[in-house]
Amino acid sequence: MLEDYKYKIIADYSYDWETWEDQNGKLQYVSPSCERISGYASEEFLDNPRLFESIILGEDLEIWKSHHHEIANRDKMYEKQFRILHKDGYIVWIEHICRAVIDETGVYLGYRANNRDITAYKNSIETIIKNELQFERIIDTLPFCLSIITLDGTVLYINPKGMEYFEVEADVIGQRAAMMHWVNPERRLLWLDKIKNEGIVTDFEMHVRTASGKELWSMGSGIIIEYQGKECVLSSQHDITERKEMERSLQESEEQYKLLFENAAESIVVIQDGKVVLSNQMATALTGYSQEELGKLHFLNFIYPDDEELVVTNHTKRLKDETVDRIYSYRILKKGGYVRWVEMNSLKIKWKGRPATFNLLSDITERKEAEDALRVSEEKYRLLFENAVESILVIQNEQIKMCNPMTSILTGYSQQELVKIKFTDFVYAEDKEKTLAFHKKRLEGMDGVTKQQFRIIKKDGEIRWIESDGIKIDWNEGEAGLYFAMDITERKSTEEKILYLSYFDQLTGLYNRRFYEEELERLDTKRNLPLTLVMADVNGLKLTNDAFGHTSGDMLLKAVADIMKKELRADDILARIGGDEFVILLPKTDSVEAQLIVNRLKDKISNTVIDKISASVSFGLDTKKEESEDMEKIFAQAEDYMYRRKLLESGSMKSEMITLITRSLYERNKDEQLHSERVAELCTKTAEAMKLEGQQIEEIALLGMLHDIGKIGLDKSILNSNIELNEKECKEIKKHPETGYHILKSVSEFSHIAEYVLCHHERPDGKGYPRGLKGENIPIQSRILCIAEAYDSMINKHYKEPLTVPEAVNELILNSGTQFDEEIVKIFIEKVIT
Repeated sequence: MLEDYKYKIIADYSYDWETWEDQNGKLQYVSPSCERISGYASEEFLDNPRLFESIILGEDLEIWKSHHHEIANRDKMYEKQFRILHKDGYIVWIEHICRAVIDETGVYLGYRANNRDITAYKNSIETIIKNELQFERIIDTLPFCLSIITLDGTVLYINPKGMEYFEVEADVIGQRAAMMHWVNPERRLLWLDKIKNEGIVTDFEMHVRTASGKELWSMGSGIIIEYQGKECVLSSQHDITERKEMERSLQESEEQYKLLFENAAESIVVIQDGKVVLSNQMATALTGYSQEELGKLHFLNFIYPDDEELVVTNHTKRLKDETVDRIYSYRILKKGGYVRWVEMNSLKIKWKGRPATFNLLSDITERKEAEDALRVSEEKYRLLFENAVESILVIQNEQIKMCNPMTSILTGYSQQELVKIKFTDFVYAEDKEKTLAFHKKRLEGMDGVTKQQFRIIKKDGEIRWIESDGIKIDWNEGEAGLYFAMDITERKSTEEKILYLSYFDQLTGLYNRRFYEEELERLDTKRNLPLTLVMADVNGLKLTNDAFGHTSGDMLLKAVADIMKKELRADDILARIGGDEFVILLPKTDSVEAQLIVNRLKDKISNTVIDKISASVSFGLDTKKEESEDMEKIFAQAEDYMYRRKLLESGSMKSEMITLITRSLYERNKDEQLHSERVAELCTKTAEAMKLEGQQIEEIALLGMLHDIGKIGLDKSILNSNIELNEKECKEIKKHPETGYHILKSVSEFSHIAEYVLCHHERPDGKGYPRGLKGENIPIQSRILCIAEAYDSMINKHYKEPLTVPEAVNELILNSGTQFDEEIVKIFIEKVIT
């Protein structure tokens, strides 16, 4: 048959040993590969049908026979593994795969089989098993925690170091105990997500809790493996608790913190590449060098020569992330050669993307002198002790044995009262435990450079922050602690303000762009999908600022922010990222639900009126549905949708704003409305007399009505003054053409007259304002308006006697060609007012 022929051609070249047996059980074909695997040629198997069964090892013969019996069922593929004896006398492992062959009518034609040599594979498995015990001994002696845990938290293996670390016994194996060792369960889910998504995770910080409740930090690595037939995480954990306790975070200062930075109670110096790249005023006071001079110096220029090696060593180690004391003291040389002792608290930071050190320096010269004096002479020590600017006290058995006057100032208690109480009696309740522990560690000989911060309650009930350091001393033949303390309440307040300004917008109290960007990075995970981003832009903010001042604009922004904050859900993130722009992050929210939220916000905002201004906000949103989508593109799309909406919505809002501005101006000064109406009429008549086109006539009538719209920005006292204005007030009133220009320019339907409003106080002789234009460079509409407004003002003055019409005409003629256009004056006199 053709099909059998094709099969034989393929099987002849097969690497595996192929066989074909017909429906009568007769062997019809054996591929040449049988000789490579068994040592016997295919002809030997065909001549002796029982040869195959005879070379199967005795203990595996039952496997073969039961397998032959299964073949009779003819309903599926069968696979067995057994051993044969090679013709040369060695054992070969065979993987035997076969299935019955049934034709299209259901008739059994026999079966085909594939025999594969798996000896090498079997030997490898045996070797692995032999090595397993040796491997386990190695694992058991590892100096770090190694564990195998299922994805649901069941512990399948943990080495002795791990049991010691987590304070558990061997019976934890088999228990679902992994979750309770994470202080933050969400952190565990993030760990699992990263491993699932990335395959392997290294350097993952874990905050864990031992069986006794002790909290530790470890650096973990993990990989997904299959163990005991289950998908598990093989993880290693190195204890980094001590390092974490030594670390303190420092955030780079931004421009808005400058005032707080400059007024810090300690000297602040940032050093990069040996140079002082940033310093505050206290650093200037400490070193005697100006900030400009400090910026040009290598930091070693003001280090006392004998202390250079100490400072350079510590600085270099810190930049290399080597272990080094964060706080230590040394001497500096002030400008002029004065020697001062400083105590420096230093840590490594990133400054403009590169390594640097952030250093807090306190002048401890007085303290050093006090310590030296104590060693030299008790009398000298007492003098310094009594006059020290820091609180100094001796504590023994928790009792205050001695203190200086500054301690009384610090606590509000007299020295007589203090020596009768325990020092913890005035420590804030929540801080008592850690303060007492700090004291006990001092007595146990803990390194004396470490400081602690805690709160006290003064005698009058006021709570103050204290920073204290100290040393162990002998006192009356017993151990005691000598402590130096200072009030750092203002410094703590400054630090809190700096932290607040890092993440919050000062005007609205909302999160700022920095917080939004960090939060976006945190939320941009698979478990928060769908993640919707909403852009919001306050319509007409610039127009509000131009017309009513920035106070009104700020009120509008705060009102919109308050509405959105109240309407959004607890887990939603709302941030102000620009002058009039807000962004909202809606985790686990699809576009349909997000649009309902936006609709609710729009309804609330549209019903809000702030200082007569109707609030209006344009929104745009887009939703990240797949993990592979880029949030920058989502942001750009939402912003694009928002700007499209803004084009549709802001126009009508700005037109309404113009109406509101003019109405507000007229309410503040009724004469302005009458003046605008008269000027509009005079302008219209003049344009008609000059035979201007119909559209220009309509345009100049509108110009007459709106020419003083910029006066909305003037103080009411100037606007309604009935006396001649002083020089300062005149300067203010001269700003109204520019203000009017900005207001009208922002509204498309009025933008065409904005330039005419800007120029209506220009003069042909170039002595006008605001730009000093001359002659024909002044638009004709502005020249007409200039004459009409001047004439109306002369005959309707409200701060002095008005002129008669002839007197006003005479003024126009006298100033013709200088203040007023000569040709237009002639037409105005002859055809408009005559």
